[in-house]
Amino acid sequence: MGKLSGGDQQKIALARWMSTDCDILILNHPTRGIDVGAKGDIYDMLPT
Repeated sequence: MGKLSGGDQQKIALARWMSTDCDILILNHPTRGIDVGAKGDIYDMLPT
């Protein structure tokens, strides 16, 4: 994971958290510091 870009690392971390069996996942600025393309991917991953 260390060779991936920051946005890809953040997407992987978010996917790991979302795959756990939790009822609530609180995210505070989940796209801070990443590029625009990764922001769109992350927002697409989040349930509405």
